[in-house]
Amino acid sequence: MFDQNELERYGYRQELSRQLRFRDLLAYGLVYMVPIAPMAIFGSVYAGSGGMVALAYTIGVVALVFTAFSYAQMVRAFPMSGSVYNYAGRGIRPPVGFLAGWVILLDYVWYPGCFTWWRRWRCTRPCRRYRCGRGCWGSSPSIRS
Repeated sequence: MFDQNELERYGYRQELSRQLRFRDLLAYGLVYMVPIAPMAIFGSVYAGSGGMVALAYTIGVVALVFTAFSYAQMVRAFPMSGSVYNYAGRGIRPPVGFLAGWVILLDYVWYPGCFTWWRRWRCTRPCRRYRCGRGCWGSSPSIRS
């Protein structure tokens, strides 16, 4: 771990306990991802991957492992909270960190909203696939385009 003098060179004063046990991390991970989350998106993943759900999840895991290793390197270099804001700001320049912090915040807020809007808009248009004139799911009202 880092000693107090090393953290103070970044202008950081330690006030909280800096320990994260495995069971804390496990509980946080389970609560964060919600155990039934894969069930909610299984149909979309199945359709988008052409039935190769296991391959799609394997590719996702590989990408996340590389991301985790990258974050581990940044934590060793800058042992403070702040995530992307801290790492980009201290690693490149403070304005870049400011921009990266806002972009990641907008990603967390806007992406779910835009995705929900897009799914709603797409599934209320007339279904051209089956030429039935109803929405994609057959239960939503159709909007003539």
